[in-house]
Amino acid sequence: MPLTVYDAEAIEERSEGQIFTLRPVKHRSPPQHKMYWQILKRTVEATGKWATPSHLHDDLKMLLGYHKATLNLLTGEVYYRADSIAYQKMDQEEFNKYLDAAMGKLAEVLGHDPMELLNE
Repeated sequence: MPLTVYDAEAIEERSEGQIFTLRPVKHRSPPQHKMYWQILKRTVEATGKWATPSHLHDDLKMLLGYHKATLNLLTGEVYYRADSIAYQKMDQEEFNKYLDAAMGKLAEVLGHDPMELLNE
């Protein structure tokens, strides 16, 4: 089924029997994404343990296994790069899993539910 009028018109322009390749559209919750970054910002402000929310974000991804090993072909050294949580890289279901794990890890480090920081 077409999602928009534009999609319907594009389908109508095609000849009968046209074959299409489908790809799922990844939907994410912008308010949930914003909440995540607010929690990181407030955690950094409350603890001073990280220089920026982005540093905390990278630490969480690395601690939770959201990274890939990469081989430097010049030196032979293996290093790790944090995965992206960008909308194009992680769908809502994947982000929910990541968010639950990240909030669990923060709760462990902080000694309390990080969601409480939103009420301060």
